Amino acid sequence: MTFTNKAAIEIKDRKPEDWSPLLEEAWGEVMADPARWAVAAEEAPDLSREIRVEFVTTVNSYAPFEFGADLDSMTVHPGKMYFATFTAKNMTEDDKIAQAVPSVAPVAAAEHFVKIECFCFNSQEFLQNPHGSTCLLWL
Repeated sequence: MTFTNKAAIEIKDRKPEDWSPLLEEAWGEVMADPARWAVAAEEAPDLSREIRVEFVTTVNSYAPFEFGADLDSMTVHPGKMYFATFTAKNMTEDDKIAQAVPSVAPVAAAEHFVKIECFCFNSQEFLQNPHGSTCLLWL
């Protein structure tokens, strides 16, 4: 199977200050919003290929949380944006702050997986004992 080379762009979390005026003109106002910028940069999905993405979650044994993907897996087309949700629960009577540490396996697949927005980018506050949903937006 032969795959064609494709151009890629790194979507920043804020508008780059050091880009040339030509690039700023080409991208316009979408550069101010990472989600809109990612959609503008999206190539047509490759509908001839399907990839199964599995979401495997673990929590350290000492961490007082339940955490998991709302779906075990998704079948996706390369080049199309997808949205996955995860649910977390603080199992204590105290407010807690935690941050997820993401990984992609096999490692060779990581260069093809672009997170646009992810709960893993920042620490999350979990109030005592409630459930909470969070999301991953990826291309």
